[in-house]
Amino acid sequence: MKITCFTVGAFQVNTYLIEDETTGDAAVIDTGETDELVQKLLSINPRPRIQMILLTHGHLDHAGGLVYLQSQFDVPTYLPRNEVPLFETLPIQGDWFGEPAFNRPCGRIDHFVDDGDEIQLGNTKLRFISTPGHTPGQGCYYDEQDIFV
Repeated sequence: MKITCFTVGAFQVNTYLIEDETTGDAAVIDTGETDELVQKLLSINPRPRIQMILLTHGHLDHAGGLVYLQSQFDVPTYLPRNEVPLFETLPIQGDWFGEPAFNRPCGRIDHFVDDGDEIQLGNTKLRFISTPGHTPGQGCYYDEQDIFV
């Protein structure tokens, strides 16, 4: 698996492009809060083979850029099921940080993940592991073969 980390946005959040090296299929993990990730993705590859967007939790800095990513890539988005209530507050989360300019629509969620669920990315199997703490429903996507969380 090829892993590219992008640090984006005012909150300097790490987002990831993970690519199955056999098939070239890719996934984005978290979005940042602006369109900066879209710009960075397209600058390294004008035609990335993004197959899905995986969100770790519903905070603005990790999921607020979803609408921008979805405007460029019409692919399914996954969210931890227990994060739905927090995710649905995205339109007002900017107010919490004194940044109402960050308030925007949530974007579309296509699939919910629960602890132990597996997602296939090319020949790579990712397992969702629930890791509550920072938020009640947050989690990680684990690739056992390459030991990436």
